[in-house]
Amino acid sequence: MITVTLNEEQGMTRNPSSKRRRNIKTLIYSLITLVFLALIIWKIEWQEITGMISSVSIYIILITWALYMIQSIAKGARFYILLDRQVPLLQMVKISIIHNFYNVILPFRTGEISILVLLKSKRKITQTKTIGLLLINRFFDFLIVISLFFLGLIMLGNKPEIALNAMPAIIIVGALILLALLSLAFLNSTYVKILDKIMNIKLIKEFKLVKWGFTKLKEVVVEFKNLKDYRKTLSILFLTMIIFTIMTYVNVLFVHEVNPTIDPFVVVIAVGLVLLSNILPTYLVAGYGTTEIIYALLFMTSGVVFETGLAIGLYIHTLFLILVLLTTGLALLIKR
Repeated sequence: MITVTLNEEQGMTRNPSSKRRRNIKTLIYSLITLVFLALIIWKIEWQEITGMISSVSIYIILITWALYMIQSIAKGARFYILLDRQVPLLQMVKISIIHNFYNVILPFRTGEISILVLLKSKRKITQTKTIGLLLINRFFDFLIVISLFFLGLIMLGNKPEIALNAMPAIIIVGALILLALLSLAFLNSTYVKILDKIMNIKLIKEFKLVKWGFTKLKEVVVEFKNLKDYRKTLSILFLTMIIFTIMTYVNVLFVHEVNPTIDPFVVVIAVGLVLLSNILPTYLVAGYGTTEIIYALLFMTSGVVFETGLAIGLYIHTLFLILVLLTTGLALLIKR
């Protein structure tokens, strides 16, 4: 067990200027989202929203809920495979659904912490191990989302300007993620040796909190050796494709219900940008604000006025939230 003296811990953790800058950034990002929300409230016709939701067929709700359940099973199956079946599949699916609920509801992606707590309390899985596996899943998420974004862009005749402007940044991010995955998988032992050498440096040894941090980082890095198992890697890739294909198709179904004139590939691009934007600190409660703005800007390329685009975005977002709540409620009924 590593112990930390009070003075060392205070010296390492207290940094008023850094904390102040972080608080200022959080405040700025929150204000940006609140501006977006104010714009939505000001511009949107609420009768239009209620009309859209009430016009959705019950069959569409049931079909999309069934698809969302399949997506939830696929999310649970990824952890089930990466954990070498240490957790029963049904329990892992339940944990994954609850984790997704917190991820959707809580701001700034803080819901990610929930799976660390759930796996630690239910199955005694260490938090560093869970962080490593979560990072693997998130890397695959980004690769598939970026692939879907470019598929939509290739298939669409009239390229949206917002998508073209975002393309260079998305290419760079995609390349960095792919490079990180490959290097962490195939140079895993090299990274571990480097971290071991760093931890053996005399100065590092003297600061136990710093050494503890490097120890935990090493434990996270070690989990990427899972990617050397081609069966695991292909399984995670396949399940991730299922997850985001379903998510995109559900969006297409929802949009088609209220406005069949919007090109399905515009919806594909919109879903890609919305999912990529979710990593930004502007993601507040349930992601409302930035999501609707992205939908509205992209739907304008299909001849939809900005206000109607906002309404459709809010309608999609609300229906997805309903699916999340229904699925979480069902998961909580599972006793395991």
